[in-house]
Amino acid sequence: MNDLVINYNGTPATTQDKVSVLTDNNEQSVQRLIRTYEADLREFGELNFHNVQVKAGLGLTYRKVYCLNEQQATLLLTYMKNTAKVREAKKILVKAFYDMRQKLQECQINGYKGQLAQHNAVIVDLRNQLKAYEFKAEPITKIERLEADVKYYKALAHNHKMDKEFYQRKTAQAEAE
Repeated sequence: MNDLVINYNGTPATTQDKVSVLTDNNEQSVQRLIRTYEADLREFGELNFHNVQVKAGLGLTYRKVYCLNEQQATLLLTYMKNTAKVREAKKILVKAFYDMRQKLQECQINGYKGQLAQHNAVIVDLRNQLKAYEFKAEPITKIERLEADVKYYKALAHNHKMDKEFYQRKTAQAEAE
């Protein structure tokens, strides 16, 4: 049974109809067992179900199909008679759940690898942009440096001249008083 365990909202799960086929029990007795021990099954998570449309006589009707997580399915099998078929079903179910968890982990790891690849590409792009800006900053030539020094010293001399004139005026005013 290839699809014994499915990915149900990111959780490995199986359905009552798959359990009934696997254990060679009729579906009504498996569903009755689920309803009888519903409280026990709910201890291991929400007991999910969906309605499936089935043809009944001249019309259509719906039947409830329970989705069981690994713990719920294992518990349900332990409540069944321990026949050779049920024991074989337990082994098959354990392996199927293990395989599905492996698949989900691989998908998750591949998702992380994809995110890492995207982040690494962004990092490489930012590094390249940084290198481009570093090369745009040209070194100042000796003449440009000297011209800047000349401007600086002219401004400094002008400020000293203005300070000298200011203090000379203040001194002259003080002597006049």
